[in-house]
Amino acid sequence: MDATAARPPPGSVRGESLAAVLGATVIAAVATLLKPRPMLELGSLKTAPAVIGWGTFVATLALAPRVELGVLVGIGLHGLFVGVRRLRRDP
Repeated sequence: MDATAARPPPGSVRGESLAAVLGATVIAAVATLLKPRPMLELGSLKTAPAVIGWGTFVATLALAPRVELGVLVGIGLHGLFVGVRRLRRDP
């Protein structure tokens, strides 16, 4: 059997329904992962973790299909803050 035979044609009601169900499933799964309270409380603790957390969050959203690049931005921000902290300590 051909692999494309089971796929509904583009623009069909069945295809749109499947896309809507998939979208709703993804939104429901991601909604449970978002916890805004810890992100908001992060700013009141210290500046560096807040900048790293929010920078990673914004970069991940901005680079949406390539989420790994957003995570790499967060790792880079962390490395930058660690480097700056070490330079300040060593006279």
